[in-house]
Amino acid sequence: VRNFHKLSGGIAVGPLMATLMRHGELWNQDRTRTSIPNGPHAAADDVILRFGKPSLDDLGPFENRASMALLEAKNMVLGVMQLVGGSELGRVMITRLLPGAKIGVHADEGKYAERFTRHQIALESFPGNVFICGGEEFCPQTGDLYWFNHQLEHVVINNSISDRYAMIIDCRID
Repeated sequence: VRNFHKLSGGIAVGPLMATLMRHGELWNQDRTRTSIPNGPHAAADDVILRFGKPSLDDLGPFENRASMALLEAKNMVLGVMQLVGGSELGRVMITRLLPGAKIGVHADEGKYAERFTRHQIALESFPGNVFICGGEEFCPQTGDLYWFNHQLEHVVINNSISDRYAMIIDCRID
């Protein structure tokens, strides 16, 4: 497997998920990624924790949103940064994909995608969730942290019986 790399497993995601479930108002406050007609993320819901300008070439500054503190996600994010040797934190988002839905085929492009590597923590992932990147399939389990090559075409399909939740953490690694 060249386009995915599992970095860690068994991350304690329960406290963050419990807080997220209590704050349904956080979903889709910012529809930057999900409101593009026929865009790849149209079927997903987002909670934006840290973002800059909605541009393929945006290199910052990135702002922590109130949701970062409310969900107490900062320590989890900084733990990923430390584990991967990150020198700069980019965008951070939580995505939800309903059963039967998919994130369409796309590749991340532009200066931003060249500068930052993409990592995900599976906050909730059941059998039937399939992540395909560069022709390879990966089925993350709840609590898995993994890197994937976001500059290649990728798609996520939720064929499970439950919602799929993932935290995206973009880091620059020098």
